[in-house]
Amino acid sequence: RLSDTVKILYIEDDACISSLAKIIFMDTKHDLIVCPNIQDAKLILNKEKVELIILDLNFPSSSGIAILEHIYENKINVPVIIYSGYINEYLSQIRYFSNLGVIFKVYSKPLNFFDSIIEDIDSLLLK
Repeated sequence: RLSDTVKILYIEDDACISSLAKIIFMDTKHDLIVCPNIQDAKLILNKEKVELIILDLNFPSSSGIAILEHIYENKINVPVIIYSGYINEYLSQIRYFSNLGVIFKVYSKPLNFFDSIIEDIDSLLLK
């Protein structure tokens, strides 16, 4: 069960989408940490307790799959929501990590995603 105020790590390299997320989450009680790359995200996960990860999959120097591997290998118990325009390119890895219980939901860009994510956070709060 998540706390009433959810600390969310949003791993996204697109500055426009990150800025939009910050604006939308400003109107919620949730704490959004935006991280633009995989290496910094791993550091944050090793230092801080986050309760939800929103993850893009395509990055210039790596992929979001590296974060899923890091979560699984380090037994970090945190739900992950994938939000990416590259779902089809990573379909086998998404299925693999979904079967391991690492991935909570998958959304494909473009989508009015942030309305859905607020509903997903609310449903996680009820668990």
